[in-house]
Amino acid sequence: MENKYIPGVCNIGKKEIEFRRNFGYAGITLSVVTAIFLYLLGAPNIFRIIIFLPVFAAAFGLLQAYFHFCAEFAMVGVFNFSDTLRKTETVMQAEFRRKDRLKAIKILAISFAIASIASILFILV
Repeated sequence: MENKYIPGVCNIGKKEIEFRRNFGYAGITLSVVTAIFLYLLGAPNIFRIIIFLPVFAAAFGLLQAYFHFCAEFAMVGVFNFSDTLRKTETVMQAEFRRKDRLKAIKILAISFAIASIASILFILV
């Protein structure tokens, strides 16, 4: 993938991708720790739904890193390919912003689906 802005395809560079990948790894770690903690506590099934949050964070971070695409940036109409985190430039074209928002919604929906499935499985185990 090129290191340039492509509407609806790529809106972040190496530094931002690395940040989101690390966020995803932290989400995985927190998911495992939370699952172990809830299991060892013998938490009732209804409380196990809390696993949704760290799993969602993990999926959201890793999907953004995989797609080289920040959902938050897309929703506010910016992109970043600099070597500095959060140093954004504005997406000026309305059609480009629309494409970016659609991609962001897809990433959110996939993250939600992954977290929902993982939560249901954890409750059933």
